[in-house]
Amino acid sequence: MPVTDFMIRVEKLQQETGCTREHAMQAVAATGQQVARRETKQETVLRRAVALMRWRGVCWSKAIDLVADSVE
Repeated sequence: MPVTDFMIRVEKLQQETGCTREHAMQAVAATGQQVARRETKQETVLRRAVALMRWRGVCWSKAIDLVADSVE
């Protein structure tokens, strides 16, 4: 199992409090502070292009061109 931020926080909590792994996992999950995956630029362009096509009726090539210029 790869080491994730979640598991790192679980181990840190275990060391600090001396609680069991199960309780530490429940406590970390209850905080709701799970790290969200960052969206790549390509995903951002596609998501915004789809929105333009849906709401503005723009064709896919024009939508991608418009959005690609706005994403850094």
